[in-house]
Formats: sequence, C-alpha cells, structure tokens
Amino acid sequence: LSSAHAAAPAGSGQRKEGRKKTQPAAIPDHWCRVPSNANLSAAWLNASIPLEKRGGRQVRSQCRRYRLEALLNFSAGNLEPGRDVNLSQVGQEECLDGWEFSREYYDNTIVNEWTLVCDNDWKAPLTVSLLFVGVLLGSFISGQLSDRFGRKLVLFVTMGIQTLFSFIQLFSTSWEMF
Repeated sequence: LSSAHAAAPAGSGQRKEGRKKTQPAAIPDHWCRVPSNANLSAAWLNASIPLEKRGGRQVRSQCRRYRLEALLNFSAGNLEPGRDVNLSQVGQEECLDGWEFSREYYDNTIVNEWTLVCDNDWKAPLTVSLLFVGVLLGSFISGQLSDRFGRKLVLFVTMGIQTLFSFIQLFSTSWEMF
C-alpha cells in the first residue's frame, strides 16, 4: 500500500471537516421574539415586526420590532393595524426579548445557538475565516514537519489532533469556545 493510498482517506476527511464547519455557520431566517405572555391580538402579533426592503422585496425585519408597549396599548383599545393605526408612525425598538429562528432549512446552527445575529452577526463569518486560516497555517506547518519527521507520522498525529479538537468542539458552551 503506497503513501498516496494511505493519505486518500485523510484528504476526504479534511474536505468533510470544512463542510462540517461552514454549514453550522449558516444564518437561518430570524425575527424578533414577541413574549408569549404579551396580550396582543392576532392582528397585532402579525404586525409586530416591521417590513423592510431586502434584495428587492419586502421582508420582515430581522433586528427590529415595533415598540411592544405601543402595540399592547393599541391591541387593548381594539384598534386594527393598517386601518386604525398607521404603522409607519409607530416607534421601533431592538429585539429586547431575543429572536425566533426559522427551522425550514437548518435545525441548529451556531448562529441560533449563540444568537449571532444583528449586532453579533460578524462572529459567524469570522468563525469560518479562522477555520480556513488554521487550515492554511496547518498546511505549511505539517509540510515542514513531514519533511523532518516523515509523512505517515505527521499525517496520523495531525489526524489525531483534528479528531480530538472536533470532539471537544461538540461540547462547546460558547461561541468563543467553538
């Protein structure tokens, strides 16, 4: 069995490792959570998230909602959004009660696990970038180590290290640890 045959499975593992890290960083559709104990009519619950133009179409805002206190007052007064109240005149606020995430494409990602949206949206792409910086540095370092200590030894040691860190990553409790 040649060294090329021995290294082939390791190379396929490296490709899978890259896909495994980038898919969990996908950003699912999200919007501001309205507390379940908020006494809003169905109409006001549907109208609680302002619309904004994104990609040439009107979609729900991902980082803002109408002021909940105002919506509660309108709902208690039996006013209807759009008919009795001009929504463009209602103040907005940040997502004070967190976010809800669509589960249409992904059940769980690092984005919804650690709410890497809005003010923290820079963290998910940074995670992927740091992964590939590590791949780049690892390629140079493992090449130098292979010349000095032999390819097979370095291959199996680096595969062991990668497996160890992937296992530790499963138990990440924060974005920084991930």
